[in-house]
Amino acid sequence: MGAVMLDTLSMVKKLKNAGVPEQQAEAQVALVYEMAEKGFATKSDIAHLSDKMDAMENRLLLKLSGIMFTLMTIAVAVIIATLQHHVK
Repeated sequence: MGAVMLDTLSMVKKLKNAGVPEQQAEAQVALVYEMAEKGFATKSDIAHLSDKMDAMENRLLLKLSGIMFTLMTIAVAVIIATLQHHVK
């Protein structure tokens, strides 16, 4: 992540001009600066995560389909074996 470029002095002045007490304005700007340093998700970040989640969902559905098919095959085999055993 690159360096955060915020005009904190200008932000504090704008808050003070809007009637926010100086200490509160400074605290709010410090909080915004701290959050910005940690980084915000961009639209591109969110789109990338959405694509990854879609791909993960597709893989999960494929695996679950395979498991369901296997379980159905086992159930049919058990039913057939049970029926054949009772017919004898």
